[in-house]
Amino acid sequence: MTCILILDAIMHHQMRALGKISVTPLSESVKDGTKHLEIDQLSSRLIIVSEILYLDLTEVCEKVIPMIDNGQLNHTKS
Repeated sequence: MTCILILDAIMHHQMRALGKISVTPLSESVKDGTKHLEIDQLSSRLIIVSEILYLDLTEVCEKVIPMIDNGQLNHTKS
């Protein structure tokens, strides 16, 4: 549940992609025929589908947080 709350807070911030990246909702990606983490042939931009990014981040958090909690993963700040 903690992962979901953290990601909700992150995703509610306005996402503005600059340069060679386009962040798009799934509905627009389907309409345009683009796919997550592929280069759009028309714009030469990397496509990031926001809903898929959210799911990917959730999955990572669900794996990493328990590893931090049980001491498997740690990193001291330098």
